[in-house]
Amino acid sequence: MGAQDAALISVITPAVITALVYFVSFEGLRWKYTEYFSPRFPNSKNGEYPHKGVLSWIWNVVLVSNEEVLLRCGFDSVVYLEFMSMCTKILAVLSVLGMLVLASAFSQGEQNLEGMVSISLSNLKASSTLLWVPATMIWVFSLVIIYFVQQSYSRILNMRNKACKIPGKAQYTVLITKIPLQYNDVEKIREFLEPLFPEEIAYVYPVEECTEISNAVQALKGDYIQLLKAKNKGARGETPMMKTGWCGIFGDTVPTVQHYEEKTEARQREIERMKKEGGEFVGAAFVTFSNVANVTKAGCIGMHCAVEEAWEFEHAPVPKDLFWENLFRVPSSSKSRSLHFVANSLILALIIFYAIPVAFGSALANLKELDENNSWLHGISNLPPILIRIIQDFGPTLWRVVLMLLVDPILRAILFQTRIYQQSNLELKFVSMYYMFLLVNMYFITLVSSSIFDTINEIIARPMETANLIGAAVPRVAIDMMQFIVLQGFSIESQKIIRIGGIVKTIFFSSLAHIQYERDQAMKPDPFYYGSQLAYASLVWTLCCCYMTITPLILLFGLIYFAMGYTIQKYNLLYVHVPEFTTYGKFWPLLIQLMLNGLLIGQIALMIVIGLMFGYMQQIMLFPLPVITYLYTSFIYDSKSGYLNDTGMTLRDAAELDSNRNKGAVKSYLENVHRHKMWSHPCLRVDISHPLKEPKDLQEFGAPEKDSEDEDEGDAKTHLLQGFEMKYNKKEE
Repeated sequence: MGAQDAALISVITPAVITALVYFVSFEGLRWKYTEYFSPRFPNSKNGEYPHKGVLSWIWNVVLVSNEEVLLRCGFDSVVYLEFMSMCTKILAVLSVLGMLVLASAFSQGEQNLEGMVSISLSNLKASSTLLWVPATMIWVFSLVIIYFVQQSYSRILNMRNKACKIPGKAQYTVLITKIPLQYNDVEKIREFLEPLFPEEIAYVYPVEECTEISNAVQALKGDYIQLLKAKNKGARGETPMMKTGWCGIFGDTVPTVQHYEEKTEARQREIERMKKEGGEFVGAAFVTFSNVANVTKAGCIGMHCAVEEAWEFEHAPVPKDLFWENLFRVPSSSKSRSLHFVANSLILALIIFYAIPVAFGSALANLKELDENNSWLHGISNLPPILIRIIQDFGPTLWRVVLMLLVDPILRAILFQTRIYQQSNLELKFVSMYYMFLLVNMYFITLVSSSIFDTINEIIARPMETANLIGAAVPRVAIDMMQFIVLQGFSIESQKIIRIGGIVKTIFFSSLAHIQYERDQAMKPDPFYYGSQLAYASLVWTLCCCYMTITPLILLFGLIYFAMGYTIQKYNLLYVHVPEFTTYGKFWPLLIQLMLNGLLIGQIALMIVIGLMFGYMQQIMLFPLPVITYLYTSFIYDSKSGYLNDTGMTLRDAAELDSNRNKGAVKSYLENVHRHKMWSHPCLRVDISHPLKEPKDLQEFGAPEKDSEDEDEGDAKTHLLQGFEMKYNKKEE
């Protein structure tokens, strides 16, 4: 067994053991902690959970159709799962072809290498006739990928048509920003819009600054929690007392219940006063129309005032999708460009800075050289042999994985400062930004630090052996990439079935909880971050494309990553995470573009390697392939992405939807939305006499009405899966 084989096995073994521990823990705990592992399943608070057979959830979750996912989780979940499923299918086909054709051909190479290197391009000599095999197979692989992309694109477009016909929470409303401040009330905005939409505007909701009210409501909630805790102690026969001074250390000693009752009453009066005074108009408003067709028209126009820049119209996001603090300060066009320039500059600086620790990770593979060249690390090569082996084989990959995880919140914070006021738009921008960061550091920087720097002196000394030197460098980097995919798949992706961060948060805050509200908050799952998930998936796809005809073994690891990610996250989307927004498919064109760009990088990489191995005829054969891929990418984006990038439905579909709906029912629905102030900041909708009770959520047209979010037992759409659940439970029995 070679050193590279041992390095890969040293990562695979603990990673697989870790994944098994996660799955065994999930099977052993999901029946007991149902409210944590399946909060969206009906009656999970009473101990009910889905798919009761051992590991039966895997098969049953895979069998849930896209239509059911759409109805239960929204279209973005369909897009995510379709992408993961498509990559799984492609890599399954390519793995078979790669191992049967490429691995067989490479094993017959003239270098007579041993181990995993024997089934890579490194086993071929310069100018070998076997170079025709990878040159031919890259064409075959590319055609297979394009075929599956076409099939998946058709399915997504079909599902988008279905998604637009499902009642949406914001179908009757548009959001207008950059309104001149002189239009600072309902009547002025209505008067300006009325000529364009005569007698079609139902309600206007100007957005007002309410940061102080929001802070006061949060403080009220904190005081109310302390009041409930004190009352609980009183119910047990205790008489809780406290000091009114700093941190409860100084001041007068008073009964705790009396103190917090007085504080909550004072805060309630203060909040009522601030609500009556109102806030400053921020140049934004929600406008609700009496039909969907006018919403479609309004979403496609721009209006100008004589003294200000254009009013910007867009289909209203659902309230949970909004970053209200950024909606209060929407920048002008020039200010927005400046903010994005600063953000892009910071990200570029971060990429450059991160290259140093990423390159250092590669240096961990040779502790002896680190010891010799760095006085502050003197003696590191004298560690016990077993520890040196672990650090050199496992350390570089683990170091890179941790570094890439740390950058996630940093990039999100930078993007947030550009004043994006929709979470969905932040996730969209985050996908491409995070992917680029990962690609530069995980592929290019690792490629340079792991191979070229170590090889360039030998190339200069022995230029006639360039092909052999490059051939020896390629599998080293391929091993690094396989180690990364294994660790990311088995250790990082698999932990999402139990959500270690969520467990730690739940255990810690549940242990500190004294009232039911605190326990409920501790059990509440985090949002599903599409941006991070899709950026990592796109990176793994790109790494597989870069090495699929150089080291075909990487395809098997990529297959495991996507299959595991698809199954685990489908379970989480169905039973754990509650959708907070929908982009109606905006992720899809971006993902396909990243996917085909990854294929393009892989094609160019193979051309370069074959050229270095003096395969000039094969290089000529490959030359048209990147051009064809680029043209296909441009064609599919230009011809199909426009429909998916538009969040609204077509005017014809909107008119048909209006004609099929009862006007009286629509009027009643809009009156109900208006009565509950659904388009106001959440702090304005909180019942200050019961501040811990979640306000009503905006419902779709025709959905059953709930008094509050607390009534959501399992999810309003869970019944869509109940028939499916009963059907497959019978099979399990």
